Amino acid sequence: MRTPSLVRLFFSSCVFLGLSLSMTQTFAFSSACSSLSSACWGGPSSASNSSRSSSSSSFSNTSNYSTSTSYTSASASTSACGIYSTSSSSSSSNSSAASVQCAIANANAWNTGYDFAVNVTNTGTEAVSAWEVYIALGEGHTIGNTWGADVSLDGQIITAENLQWNGTLQPGQSTTFGINGTHPGAFVQPQCISGSLPNRAPSAGVEVDVYGPTVFVDARTSTDPDDNPLTYDIDFGDGEAIRYSNAWHTYRAAGDYTVTVTVSDGELTDIHTDVITVTEYTGGNRAPIAMLAIGSDRGRIYGRANAAFDEDGDALTYIWDVGTGPTTSTSPSSPGRYVNGGAYVTVTVSDGELADTKQMFAPANCTYWYDFRASANFEYHLDNMTVYVDARDSEAAYNINWTFGDGTTSNDLVTSHTYAEPGIYRLTLSASGIPFSDTEAVTLIVGDVQDNEPPIPALVCEESTMDYIDGPVTTCDVSGTLDPDGDYLTYIVDWGDGSSSGVASYTRFAHQYEEAGDYVITLTVSDTLNTVTEQFNWTSSGQIDEPNEPPVAAIACTEVERAVEQPDGSSVEQYFTACSGVGTVDPNEDDDLVFSWEMGDGATYETTRSIDTVFHQYQVAGSYTVTMTVSDGEFTDTITREVASSGIEIPDNNTPPTACFRIIQNAIYPPPLNATFDANCSSDVDGDTLTYQWEFGDGSTATGVITSHQFANPGRYETRLTVSDGRASHSTTHTGIYGAVGTAQCEYVLTSEWSTGFTGAVRITNEGVAPLNGWRVEWQYAGGDRISGAWNTQFSGNNPYTAASLGWNAVIQPGQTVEFGFQGTKPEGIAAEVPTVMGAICE
Repeated sequence: MRTPSLVRLFFSSCVFLGLSLSMTQTFAFSSACSSLSSACWGGPSSASNSSRSSSSSSFSNTSNYSTSTSYTSASASTSACGIYSTSSSSSSSNSSAASVQCAIANANAWNTGYDFAVNVTNTGTEAVSAWEVYIALGEGHTIGNTWGADVSLDGQIITAENLQWNGTLQPGQSTTFGINGTHPGAFVQPQCISGSLPNRAPSAGVEVDVYGPTVFVDARTSTDPDDNPLTYDIDFGDGEAIRYSNAWHTYRAAGDYTVTVTVSDGELTDIHTDVITVTEYTGGNRAPIAMLAIGSDRGRIYGRANAAFDEDGDALTYIWDVGTGPTTSTSPSSPGRYVNGGAYVTVTVSDGELADTKQMFAPANCTYWYDFRASANFEYHLDNMTVYVDARDSEAAYNINWTFGDGTTSNDLVTSHTYAEPGIYRLTLSASGIPFSDTEAVTLIVGDVQDNEPPIPALVCEESTMDYIDGPVTTCDVSGTLDPDGDYLTYIVDWGDGSSSGVASYTRFAHQYEEAGDYVITLTVSDTLNTVTEQFNWTSSGQIDEPNEPPVAAIACTEVERAVEQPDGSSVEQYFTACSGVGTVDPNEDDDLVFSWEMGDGATYETTRSIDTVFHQYQVAGSYTVTMTVSDGEFTDTITREVASSGIEIPDNNTPPTACFRIIQNAIYPPPLNATFDANCSSDVDGDTLTYQWEFGDGSTATGVITSHQFANPGRYETRLTVSDGRASHSTTHTGIYGAVGTAQCEYVLTSEWSTGFTGAVRITNEGVAPLNGWRVEWQYAGGDRISGAWNTQFSGNNPYTAASLGWNAVIQPGQTVEFGFQGTKPEGIAAEVPTVMGAICE
């Protein structure tokens, strides 16, 4: 199944500079089109998990304002994308200088019973008007009677709040309350909780109702003891899942399925499973089929469910949720919502009895819009003269259009059509997205077709040169092929050298012959009912080999200081001589060069690129002659260079510093793209002044003991901190996840191969649950294979090679695959290599 493509269109001028609805086109508008708040650039606000205020041996009152003075305020605030809203709040005033202290007193135990008193003291400088404390009770202990406080037990945590008469405490004043209960035979002294109250797991409350093949899963009765906001993930057990508190789903096949509901507070989870049995449809009402397309226009997200369908013809209602709570409507268009960063759009389509739920994530940014390309997918079966079609597997579509090839059309998601006459018909589905569409087609042979005439092949070929390909290329045009009945045609071109084009509906083909000579090109044309083959004689001049010219050697050497790691993990600076072949020229460019180094003290090295640097450490200071010989396999060139070495610098008695840092992020899921890096935990036993060098793994660096960094793309990045005292340094690393990271499969595929060359492709499939925004992969051949050209990517390098996304294929939605291709050369008679593709997105 194909997934919808995502295109991001930027604003920088008020007038369209181009209007080609192409995946590679960027539309530009003036920045004066709208005045957007700086909040656009900050990303969506991430509210941290709320937690209950904890009272401990030293804690603040639960309110920051005195309860004796209440107030209400209203303010206009800038929300996402410069949209202003007015909010009001009501609170109470209390001095932040007020704090209370909890202490256990007079604890007694007997047999299986106990009692104890708790003293609550105002240790602050101002009066408190209310208090609340938390106490940890031993495992298996229960509470019975209480006095002097409003007491409740959750698990083994006691919450005690003041009564009306003892809530006010002056500075230094105390009040006491008591508790008795039972214990399992071994009494454990209760403890007032210091610091934050530990987070407690939520409790999943799930109800699953089955209606034939349709199921309704409801987790809205789930609770969290700390009142944290909850997220819900429902897995229906058939490959379909949704992130929502309640959802309808219809299974395609009868059987037993495991429904799994995961309820999370962002830190802890509770998982509930149900094994259900669904049956085939046996008559009566059928659940509607929900279809969802989304749009995102400068921070405003919305959904369209116009393509939703009810096979019984029932009137439909729509329950929309754009991340602000459900609203019921008779309109297939959702309310709009401004949000910077994106949110899930969820729709439940109901016929009043049964329903179906769909969900998509809508990315959003204040300064540009996103558009989804629909994905047209359908199933069909032909029964004599009638074809039955079902497009419910199409994605991101708000309109469905069938063309049956006989002048008949339909906009129903599921329908049938009976042909009046036997014949060959082209069945086409067009799925419209917001705004890009997709089509899928199949050729049908309907009924007993009589007197169909075969197509008449025609082929015109020429030899010419093409960008990025060395040597002439044969191109053949089959557009002159005729079909007397006007049937839809497919073509196969066999080039006569063991390779062919494969089945295609386009009419222009290209091929490069390895050897000059005479070939027989075979064209096969089919109208589905008839297949015709015709042969054409062709002479190719083959690939043109340029005469080899010798390389010209160049050498560059300098003395540098490098950190040398010690057995204890620290490092010291020592002298090295660094030499490279930068400036070496190979007139043939494509030759594989080998650089052989003799350092003048018996040491030798070998490199394969002019930019590769040899780092050599001379044991004794002095003058040495470095000799470098470069070879292309046929010719060589040698150059020498005199270098002066300082030998090895002996480490002093300085103790290296110890590098240490922590990463601070303001959300758990999805992790934000920005983070603060704090190296205050680094130390130096000599008390030396330290410097801090940060490397964030995306090419960016920073200095200072505390720094912040914004990653451009989601991913896993290794951050390296190097701490130096001026004489020695120490490094430590940590790999973190920033942004909603998709997990991608990166596959290297050979598409064709001949004696001295090959073509291939790399396919990147997002197997995660969130979009990948931007990608970069690398690979290297162990032997003599080399790349001569590539397409659909930003390509660089000379083994290893690097390929990066272009503007139009940078975003990969969950389940979507992006592919780019390349052509290369290889040693004659040796099979082309299949190296491993690596990158931050690859798993």
